[in-house]
Amino acid sequence: MCVSACPPITHAPFLRAVVCGEPLPTLNSGASLKGDFVKTGLIHLLVVSGSHLVGVEIWVRFLSKCLRMSRLRDAAIFSSLVAFTLMTLATPPVLRALFSWMLMFSSSHFRLGWTRAQILTMSGAFCLSGCRTRWDLGSLILSWLASLGLAFSTGFTISSAPSPALKTSHRRLILRERTLLFFRGVKRDLIGHISVYVTLIPALIPMGVPSLASIACNLVFAPVMGFVLFPISVLGYAGLATLADRIWSIALAGVSLAARHTPEPWSPRLYSPAWLVPYVFALSLLLIARERRAKLKAVGEGPLISTEKVYA
Repeated sequence: MCVSACPPITHAPFLRAVVCGEPLPTLNSGASLKGDFVKTGLIHLLVVSGSHLVGVEIWVRFLSKCLRMSRLRDAAIFSSLVAFTLMTLATPPVLRALFSWMLMFSSSHFRLGWTRAQILTMSGAFCLSGCRTRWDLGSLILSWLASLGLAFSTGFTISSAPSPALKTSHRRLILRERTLLFFRGVKRDLIGHISVYVTLIPALIPMGVPSLASIACNLVFAPVMGFVLFPISVLGYAGLATLADRIWSIALAGVSLAARHTPEPWSPRLYSPAWLVPYVFALSLLLIARERRAKLKAVGEGPLISTEKVYA
């Protein structure tokens, strides 16, 4: 359904890869462009992940503000997430994100008290059985590791709660406080991206040992491209195919330019994605243990409340 609905544009294979989760072609020009993504370490951007489901939820939540009843909003969000999952033929990364959303909603609604690490572990383990190909397993591992890396980064971020300076009437203090909040947010996002990339390195090594140039590409281009290419690709399905094709042309030109200045990676091919499963579970258990220590430390200070997306 998703693949057949793709508009017939020049960069249609990339739209199908980002929106539908279809593997890129290995023939003709697609092979060289895919090689550029591998060379620059940006191949993980072509995997449909939980961040795409987060984008769908944000848009639906924004459009459903007119619904006064929270149950109707939740039903609209759930229906949209299920529709997007079915549209992508329930690829393992998207299915993992949907299952995580369902577990998070159940934990909150029924007060089950599941932690972020527990939800990530249960959803990832559930989707392992649905991986039939090497591509499915590799994409699931990348998505799962990205979620774990983002979860690990929360322990090193700085609280962005406003200080009492905002209660004053002095404009300089208010401007200063807002500036500090902005830079704290930038620092938090930067730490998150670094944590995600470091967590992904063992999964990216079989495609090519990261170089300093590829690491710089990930830190500079990956956050921007990740937030731009998916919405643009969805708009391509919604009738703006020409605009999506032009923006993809600009993005691919930038990736090709970066690839020309990136040394050829050394691909040892030491292991298949199946060997990364113990690594993922080890990180999951480590995160569960860290959350347990944090809960024990917070006893007497009130319950821990987290509003972050566990399926990103």
